[in-house]
Amino acid sequence: MVVIVPNKMLYALDKYIPVYGRDRVLVARSIDGKVWERSVSPAINVGHDCKFDMAYWPFVWREGSLWKMVFSGSPNLRQPKRVFSLYTSTSADLINWTEPEDLLVDDGYYMCPRVYHRAGEAQLLWSSGDNCKEVRTSCLSEAMVPGELVTIKSKTGLVDCVDFNICGDILAGVTSSEAGNFIFARERVANDWDVFAETAVKMAGYDFINNPSLVQLGSEWLLFYRASKRTAWGSELWCIKSGDLETWSEPELALDYSGWKRKSLDGKSYSVFERVANYELGGVGYPTVIEAEGILYAFYGGYWGLHLLMPYTYWFWR
Repeated sequence: MVVIVPNKMLYALDKYIPVYGRDRVLVARSIDGKVWERSVSPAINVGHDCKFDMAYWPFVWREGSLWKMVFSGSPNLRQPKRVFSLYTSTSADLINWTEPEDLLVDDGYYMCPRVYHRAGEAQLLWSSGDNCKEVRTSCLSEAMVPGELVTIKSKTGLVDCVDFNICGDILAGVTSSEAGNFIFARERVANDWDVFAETAVKMAGYDFINNPSLVQLGSEWLLFYRASKRTAWGSELWCIKSGDLETWSEPELALDYSGWKRKSLDGKSYSVFERVANYELGGVGYPTVIEAEGILYAFYGGYWGLHLLMPYTYWFWR
């Protein structure tokens, strides 16, 4: 006999027992991009009392003496229609962040939010449309939809790229046609970007390569990205390096995930059934890596906390 539990009842139970997934924005820091120190607490936490159960695509930039973050949040299974809204948060130290505030909150689908400064004015870019097939933009101070259409062009024509990040005046993206095909573009005129370099990353056994984040450390460029052998579940953060954005090094693992067991900063191994280990249970992704005073800070999503629907989500992502 199959028992179907109403979603409303599951949501009520979720206040006491974690029924739904809990995908948070996490933060780690490094001096070389290889060895990372994770923060004990999430940058953006989620839960029953939050507006969202899942937080993805964090983007961080400096505004005066403070740091700002914009990210996508989804209420997951609470609603019959899956939505992604945009929220902002503020920090003085890149570790502790304020309670998120609404930016674009409705029944829309807003993913991959990024901030680009044009002539001193902050522009908000995001992926939108049916199944996020286009990039839109508007002034950050007056964020509104539908916004203006953004085009990305190469020598052969328009580029289909809705998974991207911003580093200074450079847009780093991955084309929708092939995993691991990264492009680099600059804005020629308002909302028109031209590709000036590209590279293809091939990793044996990995067929899920996306979520790029470009950062400059000294004279070297580092491109971080998500890679997995089976869609989002079990994904890791990898890195390639370049001095000119043309020739790149071989991929190196940058940040793995806790998996079924995680060794914490105190050196002790915690089992998956202990609460301390639940932030990266199924993988990591959606990175934005920035440099501040010679230190790299990685803001990224951690998949699936301890919840009753975990067997279903594991099956769903396989």
